[in-house]
Amino acid sequence: LAELTREDPAFKGPGGQFDRRTFEYMLQQIGMRPEDYLKNRAQVAVRQQIVEAVSDGLKAPDTFFKAVALYRGEDRTIDYLTLPKALVEPIAAPSDSVLSAYFEANKKTYAAPEYRKFSYVRLEPVDVMDTTAVTDSQVSDDYNKNKARYTTPELRTVEQLVFKTPDAAKAALDSLKAGATFDKLVTAEGKTPADTLLGTLAKDKIADKAVADAAFSLSANEVSQVVQGAFGPVLLRVTEIKPEVVKPLAEVSDQIRKDLALGEASRILLDVRDNYDDTRAAGSSLAEAAAKLKLKVVTMDAIDRSGLRPDASIVKDLPQSPELIKAVFDAEPNTENDALTTADNGFVFYEVASITPARDRTLDEVRQKVVADWTAAEISKRLAAKADELEKRLKAGATLDVIASELKLEKQTKRGVKREADDVDFGKEGAAAMFGVGEGGTG
Repeated sequence: LAELTREDPAFKGPGGQFDRRTFEYMLQQIGMRPEDYLKNRAQVAVRQQIVEAVSDGLKAPDTFFKAVALYRGEDRTIDYLTLPKALVEPIAAPSDSVLSAYFEANKKTYAAPEYRKFSYVRLEPVDVMDTTAVTDSQVSDDYNKNKARYTTPELRTVEQLVFKTPDAAKAALDSLKAGATFDKLVTAEGKTPADTLLGTLAKDKIADKAVADAAFSLSANEVSQVVQGAFGPVLLRVTEIKPEVVKPLAEVSDQIRKDLALGEASRILLDVRDNYDDTRAAGSSLAEAAAKLKLKVVTMDAIDRSGLRPDASIVKDLPQSPELIKAVFDAEPNTENDALTTADNGFVFYEVASITPARDRTLDEVRQKVVADWTAAEISKRLAAKADELEKRLKAGATLDVIASELKLEKQTKRGVKREADDVDFGKEGAAAMFGVGEGGTG
């Protein structure tokens, strides 16, 4: 595959050799990733092998492949005008008869969907947790039991100078005692400060126990005795010490209380679910069962299958929104339904109160939107007619520059439009149309 790709004429640069930038540019122009190209190339190669086997080794001549490469690699430079809406504006308001005819032709576009009114009750740990039931003693006990969770351990910035032999390490230590500095020792060993920096670490993050013990026994800027480390004898220096920090109980007590309350709520959640089911089984309504368990009932007066209200606003904050909406539209009115399970292992109980069937809206209900849609359609129609008129003038010999001057528009030029590209300005259809005419062609 690599050889086939290298030999593809479409990917050769000015020197006649494969050029990666040309390869990437060509693929980008046709909207293809390199991995997709190679996959396609492999499929083509397999098919070619099959064809060659069937045709007793016959294959297309190189001129064929060159022609294909030239065909695909061809690009075009386009001069064009963009026609603004201002060319056909203002658009006068449509008459009642015109608007009515447009509305009737597009009536389904303005039809009102089916709406449903329903109520739901959410039962999740957060809905039944009671922070007031958690005592100060419980909070204190949990804090002491999990103190490590609120503790940032002591951190030390450690430098480590490794020597080849114990004698070399001892000689370095002696020179320190005689007045040399650690930095001079580092330089003498042909190393830089970056070479010696072990990092700013907690004790348990230093893998070498001997090094960790020694480093955490030093004072700031103190140099250790010779330590036999895992990679040989070393001298250590601690340049900074960040003391251990423990968050006080007062700072974290509210979160601990909430966590304990949520834990208890999770434990009793199934009991609450059973109580709800028992209450419904005894004849209580959804609202009555919720009130007994101090759960909130939420009522949606009207929602369609897309999750929209009649005013087209989106209904937000529905629990398990897609699943709940689907379930609501599958349910019968005034019927108890199986609960939905939430992502937090909770439940959603719901009941449909009423159904408003889908219907055709009257023109008066949607007049403002119909007028806006008709106006947009009329602008498009008139611009298309204007474009057709200008195209006829071009074909009759007028130049784009003359037309641009008359309309007070700027002629634009785009280079490098590819035959099979989904062009950002013209799209695939526009690019195809441009390759449907020869040089000097118009459209």
